[in-house]
Order: sequence, then C-alpha cells, then structure tokens
Amino acid sequence: VQTCALPISLVKKLVTANCGRRIGKEIFPVINSITSEFFETVADRLDDYCHLGKRDTIDISDVELLMKRQRIINKKQSFEDLARENLNKQQIESLIRVPEWKAHINDMGNY
Repeated sequence: VQTCALPISLVKKLVTANCGRRIGKEIFPVINSITSEFFETVADRLDDYCHLGKRDTIDISDVELLMKRQRIINKKQSFEDLARENLNKQQIESLIRVPEWKAHINDMGNY
C-alpha cells in the first residue's frame, strides 16, 4: 500500500480545531510526521485484512475490524455511533447503508 503525507495545511487545520491552545509552528512538521506514520500503519493493516478476506478492495468490514482491534469500537460504542458523533449526514450515508424502507420513511418528514 502506498501512502503520502497529509498536506501541512490540513494538519494545521485539524490540530488547531481540536486543541484549545496555541501551537508553535515548529511542532507541525513533527505532528505531520507522526500522522503520516499512523496512516501508513492503518493502510498496511487494512491491506492485510483485505488480503486475508481474499479481496482486492478494502471495504467497510476491514475498517470495522481495525477499529475493533484498536478498541475504538466495542459492544457499547458501535461504528455507527462513532460515525453519528463525528460525521455529517452525507458522510454517514456514504458509510452506513440505510435500508431502503427506512430511507423512504426519513424522506417523508414530520407531519
């Protein structure tokens, strides 16, 4: 799996949005390096799970397995719960398949 570093501007935006303190500009290259290593490891694990599943494409089950093994999700905190807490509606819908009958009910709105 080939990965690349995140743009430093994105790293700055993410860090400043999630940190309540000022951050010295000399710290961002360090954060960027650590972030790159993290995503390389994640990509390697997802590739491993995909290979073990005898597939050519990483799918959501690989992501869920990785998150379970990293103890990000569990019996009390599901993948769907985590997605709802951190993503917008469009992002959630792209990850979580909504049964067709539920989608039609949601489209009807409140009366």
